[in-house]
Amino acid sequence: MTAAEVLAKVLAAGGSIVRDKPPRLLVPKELKPLVIKHRQEIRRLIVEQAEADGAESARRAAIFREQIHRWVASGRWALPTLVLAGAPELKGGHCASCGARIQRGSFRCSICIAALEEACRQP
Repeated sequence: MTAAEVLAKVLAAGGSIVRDKPPRLLVPKELKPLVIKHRQEIRRLIVEQAEADGAESARRAAIFREQIHRWVASGRWALPTLVLAGAPELKGGHCASCGARIQRGSFRCSICIAALEEACRQP
């Protein structure tokens, strides 16, 4: 099994990449021995993934920021639903902003959450 396959298996089993500096991987207990076996390569992969996610998050933040500015300028009083162009119609188990599959109980994916946080930090 390759490191990429191990990482995919970890993420499918509920693991996640935490965007700390440096990024780290939260691993289900039963998969830890497999991750340890591929530690160096997985570390490289999660750094690459975190960088790609950061770039995508910045792109989405710019889009959301523009939507917020248009909403405020229109004089509306409620909160806007920030959605990427081309996102599918909202349905359970999918991100409200981009449509990506997400865990139950969530409303948005981690990249959209980071983008929203960034969009709200910068005017």
